[in-house]
Amino acid sequence: MTEEIKRAEQHLAALDAFIASPAHAGYVVAKQAEIEDVKNRILMLPPTDPKNISLSLMAHGEWECLQEALTTFEDARVTLKKRIDDMVDRQNQDATNTKT
Repeated sequence: MTEEIKRAEQHLAALDAFIASPAHAGYVVAKQAEIEDVKNRILMLPPTDPKNISLSLMAHGEWECLQEALTTFEDARVTLKKRIDDMVDRQNQDATNTKT
């Protein structure tokens, strides 16, 4: 196994540990509270007031960013796992090509 694969697997293990930790659970709760706050701000803006259009658009953008932040670590885990699998596949393919 190459050093790069070993490092990536260590990183994956650390990421798994964080996702399973109370720190991550607290992070998710905090992001959900922020999302709720932004949602309430959006609902309080009268849609008929032209001055609120830009405020509403900014709040919707903030809401989308916060929604994505909820899954940042899980998404990173999936991406890293795919990267590791690709590296292992390449390593196995190289080993097969070397033998033939």
